[in-house]
Amino acid sequence: MKRVCLPRAWLSLAFFALLTCLVAQNTRSSPGDSAKPEQKPNTAAPFLRSTTNLVIVDVVVTHDGHPVKGLQGEAFRVLEDGREQSIKSFEEHGPAVETNAENPPVLPPNTYSNVPETTGDVINVLLLDAVNTPFADQAYARHKIIEYLKTIPTGTRMAVFTLSSRLRMVQGFTTDSAVLLAALNKIAPMSSPAPATDIGEGAAARYSAIAPGPGMPTQMLMDTMIASLQQFEVDEAASLIDRRVQITLDALKGLALYLGALPGRKNVIWFSASFPLGLTPKSPLDTFGSSRTYGPQLQQVSELLTASRVAVYPIDARGLITRGGSNGSGRPAAIPIGNGRTGVIDPSAFPSVSQEARDREQAELATMLQLAEQTGGTPFYNSNAIKQALSRAVENGSSYYTLTYSPVNEKFDGSFRKIQVKLAGRGYELAYRHGYYATEPASHGANALLAWDFSGLRPDAPPSAQIFFRARVLAAGDPEAKDLQPKPGPAGDFAPKLKPPLRRTWVEYTADMRQVSADVDASGVHHSVIEFIVIAYGADGKMVNSTRRGFRLDMPPAVYDEVLRTGYSVRTELDLPDGDTWLRLAVHDVSADRLGSMEVPVKIMAK
Repeated sequence: MKRVCLPRAWLSLAFFALLTCLVAQNTRSSPGDSAKPEQKPNTAAPFLRSTTNLVIVDVVVTHDGHPVKGLQGEAFRVLEDGREQSIKSFEEHGPAVETNAENPPVLPPNTYSNVPETTGDVINVLLLDAVNTPFADQAYARHKIIEYLKTIPTGTRMAVFTLSSRLRMVQGFTTDSAVLLAALNKIAPMSSPAPATDIGEGAAARYSAIAPGPGMPTQMLMDTMIASLQQFEVDEAASLIDRRVQITLDALKGLALYLGALPGRKNVIWFSASFPLGLTPKSPLDTFGSSRTYGPQLQQVSELLTASRVAVYPIDARGLITRGGSNGSGRPAAIPIGNGRTGVIDPSAFPSVSQEARDREQAELATMLQLAEQTGGTPFYNSNAIKQALSRAVENGSSYYTLTYSPVNEKFDGSFRKIQVKLAGRGYELAYRHGYYATEPASHGANALLAWDFSGLRPDAPPSAQIFFRARVLAAGDPEAKDLQPKPGPAGDFAPKLKPPLRRTWVEYTADMRQVSADVDASGVHHSVIEFIVIAYGADGKMVNSTRRGFRLDMPPAVYDEVLRTGYSVRTELDLPDGDTWLRLAVHDVSADRLGSMEVPVKIMAK
């Protein structure tokens, strides 16, 4: 059986055209409840290709910290696992230039689409991380960001996200600095589970300083109490770090899903104090064996980011951290090791502070270094020049070269392939992703339905555009819904528990099947597994109702041609209570584990 998929570079424009055609049709026609596509003559041949491994490498070239422009493709060489590769295409990209972009098609009333607006070659995301950044440092970083936005180069396209208990989009992409400043001014520092620079003395240490006296427990009992307190503190610290890591990695996954459908390179500028890459048994934080390592999880997220052409630029929001000590050098330093690698930590750069603080900071910096190196970004730390770091990240990330090649080794064996880019000349510094896992493009699917608590289905999660779709949302009583007949009985998983009055609400999906994987059997029938999800959240962010419909599609060639041309349509319905509701709509390719999602506001006026 052969799996087919479609190239993504042109899909957003193509689906815009599809939407325009669909809007031009009679918008009162509705998809049937059976969701079975009609068989019609094949009027448009599908654009299909077998999945081949075309590797895309974005390379930022700098000299003395500034981007180098005007290089020719002949100056670059690409090696994979030490073997020379033939460069298939070469393209230089520069800072965005304001153009009169084409407006997306106007959709009918009550109709929404997750197709992202077309952007230029480079876009930037500001991610303000309250999960891993002490409270006071958040305010300092925000102040420096505002200073930068007042002088931001014209045409710089940027969005603003925050990370606290979950990822939130504060401002979508815009080139208007006034809009960005207004969004930043609404963000206040938030409480953070991250420890302050000086974590102070724990309860166990305070108890150990108490000498036994009359009426007090014996020394043996005191030692037991102290050991128990130490164990509790270690377990509590490890549990807190687990929570920080999970929230952060979920957020980075969400950004990758959201940004993946946008063309070109995407730069995520992450203002954070980071989280430790691991806690080892040698650390005082891990005295009792509560060791942790987050490297594999970080690697998985890095894979998803690089596949979406997202480069991460971590900026340490704490700025310069100095303490009393013999060398006074403050934070750990990084040693450049060439070939675009961002460096390794120099232990001699630590001042004479506690081993616990040194271990924690070294582990935090390791995370920044690894994430930047694996995605082709650059870390900035141990400096109060946060405004300058932001400016440098935007400048360098906006000028880059894109190289593509088809590997000499064509096997999809799941192995890690090391990428090395070489450039003729001296004094150049290169930043690019340093490898990838040779897995078949559609092999990551779990063949499982999404869990309701999946991060991409939570309220305020950014939309995902791995699958484009449009949806019309209608409630009973709407003139456009007059011909829709509600199915008997409650609608939705939680409908029987909802208190009346309730109002039936319909969601009519049309999914772009060019982005849904299909297995083709010997007879030419295409097989896909897809689910359509609706989750309703109240104003308090709690789930109100939900429903999903799943389908295994077995489509002969003529039917498949038709759904490629017109999309695949499904209607679902659920009951909603009176008041403001947010619908999280999603289309999930179960086989390839790809997701399209968006959030739609609905105001229900129940009768």
